[in-house]
Amino acid sequence: MNERIVPRDDVVRELTAEQRAAVETPGSVVVRAGAGSGKTAVLVARYVRLVCGADGAPAPLDVAQVLAVTFTEKAAAEMRGRIRAAIAARLAAATGAERVGLLRTQRALASARIGTIHALAASLLRRAPLESGTRPGATVLDEIDGPAYVEREVRRILLARLRAGDHDVRRCAEAWGFGLTDSAGLVPVTCDVLAELARRGLSATELGPALVRQEAAASAAATDLRRDTARVRALVAGWLGVAGEPGARVSAAASAAGAELRQRWPHWRAHLDALGTAGDVEDLLALRDFPSTAGRAFRQRSEWRACADLLTFKLQDGTPRFGGAIAAAFGCCCGLPLAAALTRVVHTVDAALALAKRRDGVLTFDDLIAGARRLFAEHAGVAARIMDDVRAILVDEFQDTDPAQVDLVRRLAAGGAELFVVGDEKQSIYRFRGAEVQLFAAMRTTLGCERSLADNFRSRPPLLAFVNGLAARLFAARADGAPWRVRWSPAQRLRPRRALDGAGSDGVVAIGGGGAAGATTFVDAVSASSRPLVRLKSLVNQIGASGTDLLAAPARALEARVIAATITELLGEGWRPRDVAVLLPALTQVKAYEYALRRWAIPYEVVRGRGFYECQEIRDLVHLLAAVVDPHDAVALAGALRSPLFGLSDEVLAHLADVPGGLSGCFTAGGSVTDLATVEAEEVGAARDLLLELRAVHDRVPAADVLTRAVAATHLEGVLLAQFHGAQKVANVRKLIAQARAVEHGRFVGAAEFVARARRLLENESREPEAPRLTSDAEAVQVMTVHQAKGLEFPVVILADLGREPPRDYRSPVLVDREYGVLAAATFGAGRHRLPHRLVDAWRRDDHDRADAERARLLYVACTRARDVLVLCEGKGRRSALADEGVEGDRTWCEQIWSFLGRETVAAFVAGAAERMIVEAPGEGPGGEAIAVAVEMEKSAALLARVSPPVRDTVETSIARALTETAAPADVRAVARVCDTPPPAPGALVVSPTALADYARCPRQFWYRHVRGVAETRESGRADRRAAGALETAPAGGTPPADAVRFGLAAHAALEGLDLELPAAARAAAVAAALAGACDLDDAERAAVGRDLVAALARFATKEGALRVDGREVPFCLRFAGPPEIFVRGRIDVLGERGARLVIRDYKYAPPARDGEAYRVQLEIYALAVAAAHPGRPLEVEIEWLRAPGGRVALPVDLATARAHAQATSTALAAALDTRAAPAFPLAFAAPAPCRAIGCGFVGRCFPRDATGDGGASRSAFRAPRSSATMPS
Repeated sequence: MNERIVPRDDVVRELTAEQRAAVETPGSVVVRAGAGSGKTAVLVARYVRLVCGADGAPAPLDVAQVLAVTFTEKAAAEMRGRIRAAIAARLAAATGAERVGLLRTQRALASARIGTIHALAASLLRRAPLESGTRPGATVLDEIDGPAYVEREVRRILLARLRAGDHDVRRCAEAWGFGLTDSAGLVPVTCDVLAELARRGLSATELGPALVRQEAAASAAATDLRRDTARVRALVAGWLGVAGEPGARVSAAASAAGAELRQRWPHWRAHLDALGTAGDVEDLLALRDFPSTAGRAFRQRSEWRACADLLTFKLQDGTPRFGGAIAAAFGCCCGLPLAAALTRVVHTVDAALALAKRRDGVLTFDDLIAGARRLFAEHAGVAARIMDDVRAILVDEFQDTDPAQVDLVRRLAAGGAELFVVGDEKQSIYRFRGAEVQLFAAMRTTLGCERSLADNFRSRPPLLAFVNGLAARLFAARADGAPWRVRWSPAQRLRPRRALDGAGSDGVVAIGGGGAAGATTFVDAVSASSRPLVRLKSLVNQIGASGTDLLAAPARALEARVIAATITELLGEGWRPRDVAVLLPALTQVKAYEYALRRWAIPYEVVRGRGFYECQEIRDLVHLLAAVVDPHDAVALAGALRSPLFGLSDEVLAHLADVPGGLSGCFTAGGSVTDLATVEAEEVGAARDLLLELRAVHDRVPAADVLTRAVAATHLEGVLLAQFHGAQKVANVRKLIAQARAVEHGRFVGAAEFVARARRLLENESREPEAPRLTSDAEAVQVMTVHQAKGLEFPVVILADLGREPPRDYRSPVLVDREYGVLAAATFGAGRHRLPHRLVDAWRRDDHDRADAERARLLYVACTRARDVLVLCEGKGRRSALADEGVEGDRTWCEQIWSFLGRETVAAFVAGAAERMIVEAPGEGPGGEAIAVAVEMEKSAALLARVSPPVRDTVETSIARALTETAAPADVRAVARVCDTPPPAPGALVVSPTALADYARCPRQFWYRHVRGVAETRESGRADRRAAGALETAPAGGTPPADAVRFGLAAHAALEGLDLELPAAARAAAVAAALAGACDLDDAERAAVGRDLVAALARFATKEGALRVDGREVPFCLRFAGPPEIFVRGRIDVLGERGARLVIRDYKYAPPARDGEAYRVQLEIYALAVAAAHPGRPLEVEIEWLRAPGGRVALPVDLATARAHAQATSTALAAALDTRAAPAFPLAFAAPAPCRAIGCGFVGRCFPRDATGDGGASRSAFRAPRSSATMPS
């Protein structure tokens, strides 16, 4: 039992008869592969048979002629490895011509077309870039960056349309909000609609015909509205007439209500009339008291129920909600104009978004599928040529594909390629990604050839009997015959192929004479060797012990303790932690389970879970960044202030919130705090100082550096180490900083962007685990969702939270319907409360049914992950639900399990005194024979009384001892696992030539300009701006230096767009046009700069200035070896040829000195970059002065000396940046005179009159940004 079990697919074995039949069936075929049936082995065997051949098979295909589509990159890599191993095995026994062919196939595997469907689509687009409109260097954004890019661009597009006065955008924004802070605003709504259209394989233009159908439905709703309002009027008129007759007998309350109704009826009747004839929402609001008043007056009337169903109103959690046919029909009519407006908005945004993606050279996953489908539809000849050599297509996990992906597969195979499709509709669980289970059935019908894999090599026979019986109930035929329900058939029963591991442990019992389902036996003690393989932990007694059910949080905490105790018992039986997996429906509340596992000292890992961003220490740091980015975000500020970062008490925060300006105002530059104790005032002051310091640089310093500074300044790691499970918290903090550094990818990622990213990951349940503190092969319980467990298997599976209610959250006010397109909910009131909508209500009923069907499949998938033991934990099961009966009423997994075991049996156990009981579940064998499967039921109170947690967490004890002088070596090692974790390696340094020249000239100038972002003064009469292209000086008696900066900027920008070979007659007009956009110049200044440029163009045209231009504004990237790696990126003004020599020309407006030495560092970088691209070519480097009288100076460059100089300078800069302190950036001059001579604007800071040092530069500082975005050229 305690031996690690090797997954069956890793064992080399012969194929079974049914597997061989699937592999050898010629032509296109659908393989329905049950859980644990070895489908991967079948796929590999089919692939090898296609490319290597076999007896009786057609001639082998080239590797390039076979496509294999997998669901994930990991699956693709696994398939490649298995194919390579299978071919190697055949190669070892082959000889002669067969061996030659296998060697050729083995070599070709390096370029085998095996990958995800997105990778396949990308390859198709790359092979036809012109027809598909795909830029060769386009970047494919992943599932995180893709939606982030789309959201950013959609927001930009909608803001532009809103400012331009777009009526449709304004109407939608007024109804739902824009989306700056609204989770259901126009921006997220538009993004959701575009994503849903992409998953369904639809374009925005296809919403138009759907809108026409919606208009017809709204017209029918208007007709029904007129009929129903007339019916209400007739009913009330009849009731009032009867009530007014002599002798009518009514109660006093009904009489009073009738009198009120009679008094208010004329007013209500008028609004009912208006509703029936294109009324306004105010007419509906005016009727909110009518249903209750009419009910009190006429509830005893036989016709009342018909009236009550037509219109209802109630306040639910403070939200006004209308119901009934009248409100739903009225909402349908009101929603139509919004749907029409949003349809037009989506069409506009879709077109603008496509242009933005082409401009930026980016593609999302949805774009890949849509682009490939469009290529087949619009360029059939090109697509046919690309696919002409494809003879076979293998598709894995077909049940999890969406309509767009299925359409692409069909198009790929349209040329005659055979399809080998593998899947199982019972395991279709990715509906949230657009997967539709009925697509698998449709493909079975299309291909007409099906093979089944029912042999299960994974689970022990009792577990399979249990699963077969449960599946027969879950997938029992329904009267509605909905296509999204699995149609259960005897062929889908799993057959056990795994032998029993020992007598007495098979879990099959025959208790009660005939083994009838529900037979019971009561036990006081059960040995580990004879315990049933299926076990149910019942929490109902404890949850409802007080007469009322526990709230969700305490119930989940109770279940977490039960799971921890269960695992402790399993470990005592001989299982290892790595043998156990805890499967959850979702990881939204995973922290409760983690807390219990830690208290029981059970090693565990959350696998690719949401847990990381749910961690409080991560939330605290995100709150801090949010408060830094937006000083008015009071919620984020309060979260950061009361966290371990600052530790302010709630009383202090309450006091600060009451002062003028509120909490946010206290932490601005002008904020002040009074009436606080000295210690509290100092804490508030320190928090304010740090926040102000971070805010001053957050848009120029990468988010990773802001976090690093905040953690260091607040001693956060030391505080966290003293808390429960502090070692994990410290590891998480370091992981967040490493993530912030990793997402830069050579570009600047500031705090604002990182906050948006972190919040998006939290809202979208990002698959991000906590920082690992165990090695990959360590003994640890795996905690994951059922979705994440798909395709995996574990000796012991604990399925938790069975009582979780199905999610019924529809936050978005917009839905995409298959028939009616965009369905939009109209809103009313300041709270944007939504009106009911008859089409939306129908969609939701349909969606509920689809979701329930998928939840049944998800339960099936969870149960089939277990190899040896399956533990079911009820979670918050409703005790009242034990009295209900029937599949239709089973809302939760817990209730479905109860129904399967027999609710009367479960209810008797819950009500009885026994702590444990063995019941018989109605299992099924592979042939349909009834098999009684033993299921052990145990009450949670008994388990917790028997298995208690350790007194204190062992890691926390080690930390406590390590902080004292008596720490043992083992304690020190336990703490050192986190305390000695090395910081992440620094990323590559990206810098511009100008920034490097600044550092070479004066490190302190670089510090002020590029790190601190300090504004320069004009004290010296000069302003050294690299963006102007030069250190400008004025000619004697001429323009002052500050004006020369503006002149240089304008001249350089204009020259970039001018043709250097313009004829003389056209120069003046071209220069004037180029300078027309120079807003910083008046007419006289524009004319002066224009004369300089016309004269420069004339000089260029002379023989002396003749140059064959190869390129202008030529980009380059020069690399210097690290660590860290250093990349210098910039642009060369002109690269040309003069005879055999390459000429590098740089334009400067006016020289500080005619020899050009002031620009040597910059021009040496240019020379090194050109020499690297054109090795061996002789070079000339020259500067062209633009200001009259102009001139040119050649700058001799020795490449070896230049490289050594640049390498030394860049290395020194990287070292200085890593110190995070101003002293690493010393002054270049000991006196101010040389600084004034070079035009430095920081002379007053470096040499203040009061001799106070460096003007504050020695204060603690940040690591400099690792991006050219913060080091402008």
